[in-house]
Amino acid sequence: VALILLIGAEFAYQWSQPPGPPGPPIGTRLKGFLRGLVVYQELEETEETDGVDNPFRRR
Repeated sequence: VALILLIGAEFAYQWSQPPGPPGPPIGTRLKGFLRGLVVYQELEETEETDGVDNPFRRR
C-alpha cells in the first residue's frame, strides 16, 4: 500500500509541474541514442560540475 501511495504522489507531483522547454525532434533523439551506443562523447564541464569530486569521472 505504501508503494502505491508513493507512486501516486510522484505521479501527482510530475503532473502538477509546468511543461519544460520542447526537446529536439524524435529523429535527432534516435540518432543521438544510436550514436551513443557506439561512440563515447566527453561532456563539457559546466559551472555546476567544476571542482566536484566524482569517482566515476575519467581523467
